[in-house]
Amino acid sequence: MSMRKTRLFSILALLLMAATGAWAQKPATYKITVAEGTEDADKWTISPAEAAEGATVTATYSGEKKVKSVKAVKKALDPAKAYLTWDADQKKLVATEIPTTATKVENANENVSWAGTYVVEDDVTISGTIGLSGDVDLIIKDGATLTAKQIGGSGNNLRIYGQANQSGQLVVNRTNGDAIMNIKTLEVHSAQLTATSSTNSCGGIYGTTTFNVYGGSVDAKGTGAGYGISMNSGGSINIFGGEVKAEGKGTGGYSYGIRCGNTATVTVSSGKLWAGNADKQALSSNINLQKGEGFTGKIEYSSDKSTWSETVDADAKYVRAGY
Repeated sequence: MSMRKTRLFSILALLLMAATGAWAQKPATYKITVAEGTEDADKWTISPAEAAEGATVTATYSGEKKVKSVKAVKKALDPAKAYLTWDADQKKLVATEIPTTATKVENANENVSWAGTYVVEDDVTISGTIGLSGDVDLIIKDGATLTAKQIGGSGNNLRIYGQANQSGQLVVNRTNGDAIMNIKTLEVHSAQLTATSSTNSCGGIYGTTTFNVYGGSVDAKGTGAGYGISMNSGGSINIFGGEVKAEGKGTGGYSYGIRCGNTATVTVSSGKLWAGNADKQALSSNINLQKGEGFTGKIEYSSDKSTWSETVDADAKYVRAGY
């Protein structure tokens, strides 16, 4: 459009919120600014300069130039202030700003109780148990490691995120029980999770109904006579990206790479899966391993990790997908 002197443009704050980099956080108000490098930037007046979602914002230009268009653009996020989360519509990891309200995780020598959003900025150790009293979003910055004794979910949900390099680590080592237990929905978006138990009949991850992996990596192990991952009956492991490794040990009733109490489904849509137990079987007989939509890789079975076949073998000591 072409106009002189006073030019008015109405822009929805719903669109302009993208320019602040605060898309996912949805704060009460959004700041609206003229893009850096705009000609006659001092001739623009934005009213109001902050607006709630859905409100109308008026941009008034009082200069002599022709204005052809006005548009809202998403401002690039500072990688140091962002984390990666799975976007189900785009089917990929996208950068989202770390909320300023996130609680920084500090060293602790006792049990702690969590609910809400937490961020790990450097190497931190919690000597006691992390108990979830509500749903938790855990963001681990690149290069940082959180080491814990145990995480108990009490039926709550845990979502784990990393940053651009996906190098943030959560390490849980348990010597008298399951490392991570009783989390209803566990999600790993873009960090590295290592969960290990050295207790007989226990394992790295226990009692989860839904386990979604979108990126990063998961390494779950039972180094006693136990399992890597034990799912609830009717549960599901869904791999959309990243890499999942589940390793059991021994010949006991619970000694599998992946097991469940009744039936459970493991679906690989992308990424990689490796499950094994050199002493017994990779998967318990009631685990249904299948390819997800769009998966073009192989599901392979082996008894010695050297010879692999796509022929289904319920007794195989090792199973891999996507390799």
